[in-house]
Amino acid sequence: MIRLPDPFKFQPSGNGLIDRIQNGVRALDAYIRLLAGALPIAIGLQGDFTTQSALLQRTPLRFPVKAGELWAFEMQAFAGVTGDTLGMSWAISAPKGSELDAILSSSLTGMTDISFVQITAPDTPTSAVHTVNGGERPDWIHGRVRAAGDGEICIMCACTTAGRTLRVRSKALLRAMRYEEVAA
Repeated sequence: MIRLPDPFKFQPSGNGLIDRIQNGVRALDAYIRLLAGALPIAIGLQGDFTTQSALLQRTPLRFPVKAGELWAFEMQAFAGVTGDTLGMSWAISAPKGSELDAILSSSLTGMTDISFVQITAPDTPTSAVHTVNGGERPDWIHGRVRAAGDGEICIMCACTTAGRTLRVRSKALLRAMRYEEVAA
């Protein structure tokens, strides 16, 4: 059974025939939007994601896109590299030629040293974050992408030093919503 979100609840107008027509149109529109993927996507990690690679690794935090679609997204995670003061980096994978504009809010050395890194090139690692030994720190990436082809948007990460263990804690979250632009 498909349950419609609250914005699709139907309100009577008092005219039986008009109500039935409007409710039918609203229901059809709601089902089309549901099937077309216009509703938000939310993906969470069930367990920790770990890697020891200095090459970007694809995480399970990903969602499918089609050519020309415009998506807004955000990722929230606690992550870090144990036993290394050189840190880690993040990246966003997208179909080749996609327009990407995102911001990573992270910490360089401690919880109060917040940095903001702009991400505009898909599959390109950010500058190193979490450059302090031990412990995970909070990271937040938010942005938008216009897909140049069919494929997927995927959050990627890498150790700055190969052989160290990078961990993205369970419960990391990726949310995304496809949207349309309107003329100003």
